[in-house]
Amino acid sequence: VLLWTGKAVSGSHFNPIFTLCLVISRHTKLINGVAYVFTQFIGCLFAVCLLKISIAEADMADIVSVTVLGFPQIKESTATVAIVQEALGAFFLVVAYYALAVEVKAPKYVYAVGISGVMLVSTLTFFKYTGCSLNPSRSLAHAMIADNYKYVYVYLIGPIVGGICGCLLGNLLLSEKALAVRQKRLDEK
Repeated sequence: VLLWTGKAVSGSHFNPIFTLCLVISRHTKLINGVAYVFTQFIGCLFAVCLLKISIAEADMADIVSVTVLGFPQIKESTATVAIVQEALGAFFLVVAYYALAVEVKAPKYVYAVGISGVMLVSTLTFFKYTGCSLNPSRSLAHAMIADNYKYVYVYLIGPIVGGICGCLLGNLLLSEKALAVRQKRLDEK
């Protein structure tokens, strides 16, 4: 529902990975991208703070003892694998975004279901291993509130690299009509 309602306002890129990719492919101006990323981070910080005050300290201790930053614990030997898994999830998420939300010829109103479906499959596939954050703002907010930055790099590097690769492929797959719409928007600005 958020993807459908947010499309008209901000293009439904509630994740800084989408914003970064849209800036790279020149679908969004840099200044707008910076503003979006800032508000996305503030929103994540607010959500994590709300979660922290909503859960009793005893319950939070149980949660934190099992996880790091609210995600499954990662061992040093598997950090590289976790980065690759986060990158794969972000890659497919961004490709789906370009194919369904940016592409002009894509069927209308299917993008939210398609993107959510990719997120569901990524979560089901990678949650056990990485928590499937795919959102650097969310991960950084968890790290700041938990004051634990040990593995935050996994959740920053993986999604950013995967997202950029997805952006490059997604942009290559766009139709001429979608590229013409982008050029028209750039010329108007």
